[in-house]
Amino acid sequence: MNKLIFFKINVRAIIALFIFINFVGATQWIYQADLLNSEVINNQNIKELSGNVFITKNQTTLTTKKAILYSDNDQLELFGDIVMISDMDTLRCDTLFYFPKTGFDHFIASGNVTLLNNNQQITSDSLYYWSEIDSIYAYGDVLINDNSTKLYANSVNYWKTNGFYGYSFTANNDVVIINPETEIKGQEIIYVDSIQHMSILNQASAVHKNQKLLGDTMLIQFEDSSINTVTIKDRPIA
Repeated sequence: MNKLIFFKINVRAIIALFIFINFVGATQWIYQADLLNSEVINNQNIKELSGNVFITKNQTTLTTKKAILYSDNDQLELFGDIVMISDMDTLRCDTLFYFPKTGFDHFIASGNVTLLNNNQQITSDSLYYWSEIDSIYAYGDVLINDNSTKLYANSVNYWKTNGFYGYSFTANNDVVIINPETEIKGQEIIYVDSIQHMSILNQASAVHKNQKLLGDTMLIQFEDSSINTVTIKDRPIA
């Protein structure tokens, strides 16, 4: 094994998809629906849209069955058959929440989540995104598929860094990374981009062509895109 053997998340895709964080500003929401109800609850101006809901702003459009807009702070809640399109990116889910200013702006998508961009697809039960720190947390039957490589896990936490690849990640619970030549497994896989180091923890295994490595813990040190050293701890088998 001499090349980097895990997937590369499309950073541009994620950032572009959630560009509608820029909704906060002078530009107004543009929306339409079969029914619109406006009311004031607890001193908050709330608009409830239902039936063929269409919301747009700048480069982003959203369609859903029902939406609640909190006009005073731009908080948004969408329910049912949600499709969000921004440039070449598409997000589909059952519910979507946008929280504009609660620490960090963030989004929560849940229920049959699918994120599509070019040749990459991410599916999960839930997806959290924090725009200001470029961080993503996908939970529940996570699959990241970029055609050449697939990653399966129960959860994946990804964040932008200043290292070689520009991101680090942690994947947990029955993690499997597969490409045409390599299969890596472990209960937890951690990649720290600033030091180009990967840890495969608990029931670690790596198969590349005719080579197979096993152990409780496997540590891989990269130099740019190539593997520099592999250290196996606790019951190594090669």
